Amino acid sequence: MKKKKLPLEPDFWADETISSPLLLLTAFFEQGNLNHYRTLLDDLLLHVYRPAVFCEKYPGQVFIIYLRLRSFVRACYRMQESPAPLPDRNLRGSRQRLLDEESQDPFLVFRRAFGEISLREFDFFLKECIHLALCPYKDLPVTPFLPPYIHLDKMLEAAQMIVEMNR
Repeated sequence: MKKKKLPLEPDFWADETISSPLLLLTAFFEQGNLNHYRTLLDDLLLHVYRPAVFCEKYPGQVFIIYLRLRSFVRACYRMQESPAPLPDRNLRGSRQRLLDEESQDPFLVFRRAFGEISLREFDFFLKECIHLALCPYKDLPVTPFLPPYIHLDKMLEAAQMIVEMNR
């Protein structure tokens, strides 16, 4: 029986025909750079704990942010299962939060992340972040947010390295 590939679901924010995780990551970073996504993720997480509503002037944008991050996590999940060979380029100078071994093998970041946190748990983390960041009142998250946040931050950096190495 043939194993079904996890769909990337780029429908609302990118070309819906993208089926390659590398092409999805390329499209993802064409929409914003690493610092943009890190700032977005930081602001989103801060609003989980604040009574202010995230992106109050245009909350519809939060839905697109959620879809982008969800597709990003799915692409990383697919890449950790069968990583494509990387060109022999060293981008160690551009790394910020990755360990030396992770900067030499960015796919290791994905394997570690999904070894500790399932795809379903990442999905729940994103949904819960969006839900709580849009609420004008604050309920504390029911699960710890720090581990998925740290892994997602590192996955952003590893993914950017992979995209840069394949240019």
